[in-house]
Amino acid sequence: MDMACTDKSPRSPIDVPLPPPFEPATGSDRMAGSDRVLNCYGGREAQRSGTAIEIQNNNALFEALCSYATEHGAPHSFRGTKAPGAKAKDGGSHVEVKLGFGEVDLAWEGYTFLLTHASFGKPHWAGGRFSTLVLSSVEEGEAVKDSMSRLAKKALTEHETAKPSHVTLYSFSAKQGYWTKDREIKKRQLESVILPEKERSTVVDDARNFLGEDAKAWYGKHGIPYKRTYCLHGPPGCGKSSLISAVASEFDLNVCMLSLADPDLKDQGLRAAMQHIPKRSVIVFEDVDAIFNHHREKQESSCVVTFSGLLNALDGVGEPCGTLFFLTTNHLNRLDKALIRPGRVDVQVKVDYASDLQVGRMLTRFYEEATHAERSAFVGAVRATEIGKRVSMAQLQEHFVQHRLSPIYRAVKDIRLGAASHQETSEGSMWS
Repeated sequence: MDMACTDKSPRSPIDVPLPPPFEPATGSDRMAGSDRVLNCYGGREAQRSGTAIEIQNNNALFEALCSYATEHGAPHSFRGTKAPGAKAKDGGSHVEVKLGFGEVDLAWEGYTFLLTHASFGKPHWAGGRFSTLVLSSVEEGEAVKDSMSRLAKKALTEHETAKPSHVTLYSFSAKQGYWTKDREIKKRQLESVILPEKERSTVVDDARNFLGEDAKAWYGKHGIPYKRTYCLHGPPGCGKSSLISAVASEFDLNVCMLSLADPDLKDQGLRAAMQHIPKRSVIVFEDVDAIFNHHREKQESSCVVTFSGLLNALDGVGEPCGTLFFLTTNHLNRLDKALIRPGRVDVQVKVDYASDLQVGRMLTRFYEEATHAERSAFVGAVRATEIGKRVSMAQLQEHFVQHRLSPIYRAVKDIRLGAASHQETSEGSMWS
């Protein structure tokens, strides 16, 4: 697609032609309230010619068009930020360049559209100015408006599509009411998740069947919300989050993290989150037992979402299309039965402490040359310790981190599983 900038001369938002007459507001006008913005360019009069679409800074399309203009246009103004979690090729922090204030021309389907990035209002230390984008054309008609809509859709598609080797992480901004793109993480191969084959295939095979075209048509034919909900339960650190990451990687899905403990998240915000889920996504509600107990009572004081609000979200009130929901809990018996009943939760899988087979495979993962005898010796050495009788995958991984520079014979004999209790082990760090 040929994206070119046809006019390189810098312009200001106030240079956009306004319908005459246009006069600045007087003091008395402002006292009367006429300082309200009635024009997407900041003026007091509505535009009377051309076509303009305003995109306010409270939805994903705003970020998508900014990224698209930076990538395909020729802007002169930029904003630089440190990309969260990203590293440059030289190992240092990565600087992310975003669209700054000003204008940029975008060539699209034979038209030249103008994208204006501006802000209004007085600067404030907490909220800053109100920012807005305006996609405009001097031409009018349905054809122009439809072309603009297709450009916006293209920008959104590019923004929500991760690199082939990465998975995009989103978090929901309850204050702003939309999903924000946090960063991209490298995909995780299914083979790297060391779980019993039965548990792993139960989730992966079911997801593969659900995401097929036949399943989509079947759900549509019978009027059933096209969603699938999984409940992964078991001790912390045993691989629940790792399995979710691998599923997202296998099927090229985004991962959307939503914290029910967010004090700014209410039922209305949760409903909005479900209605604006990025395409092809996994929605993760972690540690739901820490939010509501089996009496539907709130365990977390900062949680504002009601139990019925959570149920409505899981029931597909937002009409998710092809969305996978994952609930994780350390204690299945602490959840209200209404939350995990059939029809609301489709698949339940227990992700338990490591089996002997998993313990042996962990040695092979870090020491590929390990023999069958060494794997057996390692399993025996782990089980001989008090902690090793019920060991999590996270504890086994930490053992090999401690032996990063050790030869295999030392890693097999010198067992370092740590003294931290299982309750203190957290899986959430993999998303940070």
